Parts: sequence; structure tokens; C-alpha cells
Amino acid sequence: MKLLFLGTAADDWYEKPEEELTDTDRRRCSMLIDGHILMDAARSSYDFARRLGVDTAKITDVVISHSHSDHLSAEALLKFRRDAGAPIHIWCHTGAVERLRLSEEEKQLFCIHPLTVGERFTVSGYSVLPLAANHGMPAPEQALHYVWSRDDTHLFYGCDGAWIMNESWRYLKDIPFDCMIWDATFGDVWDPFFRSKLGDCGHNTLSMLKLLIPMVKEHGCTKEGCIHIGDHFSRQTHEDHAGTEKILAAMGMRMAYDGMTLEL
Repeated sequence: MKLLFLGTAADDWYEKPEEELTDTDRRRCSMLIDGHILMDAARSSYDFARRLGVDTAKITDVVISHSHSDHLSAEALLKFRRDAGAPIHIWCHTGAVERLRLSEEEKQLFCIHPLTVGERFTVSGYSVLPLAANHGMPAPEQALHYVWSRDDTHLFYGCDGAWIMNESWRYLKDIPFDCMIWDATFGDVWDPFFRSKLGDCGHNTLSMLKLLIPMVKEHGCTKEGCIHIGDHFSRQTHEDHAGTEKILAAMGMRMAYDGMTLEL
């Protein structure tokens, strides 16, 4: 499994044209798996993928965590679809289908697959398990975390969401993960229910991750050497890149950054 992080920002980062972004900027959250599966499709995902030399004509699937605009852009979906020249499969919670921001005519350009929490589906040989995330969405949509499994490799993708919901923990506690990607939206703010334009408590703080990481280790749901990665960073509540990287390293975690690659 090859991962390429196309964006690692929370919603409070300024959106700029690709040519104006610097090495210290972050783009909205998105990740590419094996060069052809997108995990979320933010507005900046397409342009950054092209800048990195990704063959966007190879995109076959887009798996959506939730329909908030910093994770889902109809404009980006249509750009990827144009390059692919064939229908792209979109996987999203059943309640998100009507929030794709695509016209009925545009929807015909894609193969849309509504998902139900706890029901596995298959993408390019991966068994994928959608789990409920603690991230508020208007009914009937449920934000999702995902477990990606193939052979003996298991990846947890947990952006956006806070803690682990009890119904999701029932699945996670029995999986030996190679890598867990965690929502790390808020820095070490004094109030774990910090309120900003990002929302209420539907995100983790670093203080919360200091409790979560040891918990999953103690329950035996990580392999020896499991990689823990912080992702989805708020601009307003973290230190600079080096400062946040140092804090995460002390917690046994890596800090995701735009353009970061990882092979499991």
C-alpha cells in the first residue's frame, strides 16, 4: 500500500492558488492510495496531484469521509473525471449522496456507491470497513472513518472525528494495525472542547491523542512498529511545523505534511 498525502490542513487554512502556496502552507485534507484511489477530494487535491506528477487519468475511485466542503469538492471530482475519461467510482455514506454538489446530469458521469456503517466493501483488492466517526453532520449523513485491509496489512484513516465512538471501537479492537492516521486538528489548547469556526468537539486535540495512542497499544490492536500519524492540522491552534513535529515525536507519532509519502 502506497500513500501520498495531497493535503493535511483543517478548514481554517487559507485557500490559495497552487502557484502561490509555499512549503509552510497546507492544503485541505486528502490522500492518494496506490496512485489511483483518492481518500477525499478537496478543491486543492487535483492541482497538487498534477504538480507532484500524479497521472490523474489513472484515478478509479474516490472514498469520501464526509461532505464538508474542505473534504469534498465537486469541481475537483469533475476534473479527475475529465482526465479519467471513464466513470469514477464514488464511495460515501448513504446520507452524503445528495450532498455531493453534483447536478443530476453530472452524477451520471460517476458510479455512486452508498455506504452503510459496518458493512464492508471492496476497492481494488482492499476490504474497506466504514465506521462511524464522532464528527457532527446534518441528518441523515454520518461522517466516516475507514479501515483498509489487504492480506496482512491494515490501515486506519481517522479524519475527521474526536475520540473513537463505542460502536466503532468494537471493530477496531480486534484489528492488528500497521498504520493509524489520526485527526490531530487542535493543538495543546487549554479547553478540549475548544470552539472556533472549525466546530465544537468533533476533532481531537493533542492532549486527547496522548490518551488515545497508549489506549490502542494497551488493547493490542497495533502491531509492533505500528506507525501513528497526526493529520488535519488547524492553522490557529498549533505551533509551527518544527514545533508540532517535535511534540508529536515525543508522543511516538509522525506529523503528516503535504507531499508526504509512505509505503506499508
